Amino acid sequence: MTGLRTFFLALVLVATHVPAAMAQSRGAPPPEFERARQALSAALAEGADVHASREFAAAEALLQESRAAGERRRRGEQVALAERAELEARLAEARAITLRLRAEVEAKAEDNQRLRRELLDGALP
Repeated sequence: MTGLRTFFLALVLVATHVPAAMAQSRGAPPPEFERARQALSAALAEGADVHASREFAAAEALLQESRAAGERRRRGEQVALAERAELEARLAEARAITLRLRAEVEAKAEDNQRLRRELLDGALP
């Protein structure tokens, strides 16, 4: 009788810890996933969804694939996809910033050209 009791007690103790252990193993995503998510947010803040839509869409897709790999418990694949997503997001952010700065430079160049014409036209009798 004591052997059976001990068996059931051990079974109950194990059964109470298994769900907690399973939840913990699925717990927090790897830090690479969080960095990719943050890089995607930074790219979005710079307007990459408009100015670098191809790279931004690729980063979003890779992040979703990374999430799916995590759900399938393929941690190595999840990390690799998250790293690629971060790189694509950073590329999208850089392209968006570059296009914005290029537009600002062109606008200033046009203003300078207009001022030169006004000065030259006003200086000539």
